[in-house]
Amino acid sequence: PRSHIKTLMRIGYDLNSAIADILDNSITASSKNIKIKCPSEDDDPYLSILDDGHGMSSSELLQNMKIGCKDPNEKREVGDLGRFGSGMKTASFSHARKLTVITKKKGKKIAAACWDIDEIEEKNEWCLMELDEGDIRNLDYLDNSILESEGTQLIWEKIKKFESTDHVDGKRVIESSMVDLKKYLELHFHKFMQGSKKINFFVQDLKLKPFDPFLSSKKGYQEGSSEENPIKGGKLKIKVHILPHHSNLTQTEIDEIGGMEEIYKGQGLYIYRENRLIIAGGWMGLSRTYQLGKLARIEINIPSGVDDDWSTDVKKSSLQLPQKIKNRLKKLIQEPIKRSKR
Repeated sequence: PRSHIKTLMRIGYDLNSAIADILDNSITASSKNIKIKCPSEDDDPYLSILDDGHGMSSSELLQNMKIGCKDPNEKREVGDLGRFGSGMKTASFSHARKLTVITKKKGKKIAAACWDIDEIEEKNEWCLMELDEGDIRNLDYLDNSILESEGTQLIWEKIKKFESTDHVDGKRVIESSMVDLKKYLELHFHKFMQGSKKINFFVQDLKLKPFDPFLSSKKGYQEGSSEENPIKGGKLKIKVHILPHHSNLTQTEIDEIGGMEEIYKGQGLYIYRENRLIIAGGWMGLSRTYQLGKLARIEINIPSGVDDDWSTDVKKSSLQLPQKIKNRLKKLIQEPIKRSKR
């Protein structure tokens, strides 16, 4: 265990991809509200992720606290954003040395369990701590709303990124990390923040607004061709987008996006897995980056059933295009690049 945990801590998540991996579970649990908090005033920083999804029973929680609790080759339900059954743990261990999960399922008692890396290293044993109701009520960072209704709260403690001998410096790191996280989630989960089944995401009590990388509601946007192909586990959907020329955008709109440079950097493929953005821009070797092709975007949405063929990684932050898809895209890419030049 002592050696294994060190490997799990170095899978290579950055803070944004780690939190995103945990949010996948909240979305799969049909949450309507997801709240992320990391108070910058605390001397011992902690991070809390709270959702109002359908929660887990005590036995489900213990099963989910196991490392790699699901077979990655098992068929996933449509809309299930999970992959290896280890995201919650590996994402947490990459940043925090202590993970506590509190959860309540309708009609069931509240349940909680905790992994503490210091303890695992000291005893060289997988010692998962299960908490009783008294322990749960006395938890330092418990959100009391979970005692009344269903949902799950995840608490990270001993977060190495936020530990600093200088309080002001630590506070600055937390604040800039949360601003960064907000932008990242607004882009990568933008499809979940709109529509009839929209989910409300909050970071530090601020409600997130969806950021559409195709600027499809702005003046001058052009919709290109689209196609749907049946593949294993669902449909592969491909759609071409041409962003509006900057002369069609107001200065306020340009500033909101972060400047035209920010837009131009993002030409290329946008690959979604079950509506969750995995790859944001870049042509993945299928085309070179053209100065005049900077308004070209191709949106690709894949079902989770193709994870094997597309080699989705544990972090769900990279994948590889199958040869057949590469050939199709090479032909398709020319259209948006030509239109962008024009």
